[in-house]
Amino acid sequence: MMKKKVLLWCMVVSSVMASAVAQEVDNRPASQKAQDVYVEPTLRMTQTQTIGITDDKTQQVSVVGVETKTSVIDHQGNVIESSEERTDVQPIEQKAIPQVPTQKAPIEKAITDKSRSMP
Repeated sequence: MMKKKVLLWCMVVSSVMASAVAQEVDNRPASQKAQDVYVEPTLRMTQTQTIGITDDKTQQVSVVGVETKTSVIDHQGNVIESSEERTDVQPIEQKAIPQVPTQKAPIEKAITDKSRSMP
């Protein structure tokens, strides 16, 4: 019984201390506090374009470059910030796998009854 009272007392004290720590006083002027509430609406768009070359013989596409364009647009539709980046990629040589004709083995159609023991 005594342990429960001590445990309850410790929990009350710790909760009071936690609530006291959580309340911080903001001494800034009202104009600075008002700026915390408003966030300028912006939109960040990223466009990625992959450039590739198609081999006429194998019909495989090899990637040779990647273009990335990032734009930041404000609430009026004006572009605030824009950046473009191009990355050249060396195509990897892919060897064509020769197709070997497969031969199908004949299927034996023997019916066996496995429910009975064999003599």
